[in-house]
Amino acid sequence: IPFVELDKLVEHDVGMSLAQLYLEEGESRWRALESKHLKRALKMSPARLICLGDGALLDEENLELCLSRTTLVYIRRPQRSLLKRVQRGRQENPQRFPLWVRRSPESLSELLPLLKRREPLYEKAEVLIDAGDLGALETAQRVNKRFSWLT
Repeated sequence: IPFVELDKLVEHDVGMSLAQLYLEEGESRWRALESKHLKRALKMSPARLICLGDGALLDEENLELCLSRTTLVYIRRPQRSLLKRVQRGRQENPQRFPLWVRRSPESLSELLPLLKRREPLYEKAEVLIDAGDLGALETAQRVNKRFSWLT
């Protein structure tokens, strides 16, 4: 199945990292581009797996589009695992991520407000996959197994 990462589409479109876009043009511009590319990705043929940025569903229109035109999948991870992933992402590639990631949460108490706002939206997904602390490959295998009828 073809794969598209929404954040990478935005970066390619503007010719800069998300962090640079965020700093130079603000979050509202970033989110507008994210919505534009989501709509384009949903029209692509053949169908594809679209990896959304973690805030893409904060936009009500994006959420409704995904719920009505796709099979929305929520890959759930434990809070501590999410915190480690955010911190690791900041360390491994600080230029790619938005400013808040470079100042990434150092504790769960700093991450919890984001999760509290986003998890109810994620939980509207048609499919829930508990990934625990699995790595990327194992998580992809779990998703593939769930959708094996597609291949």
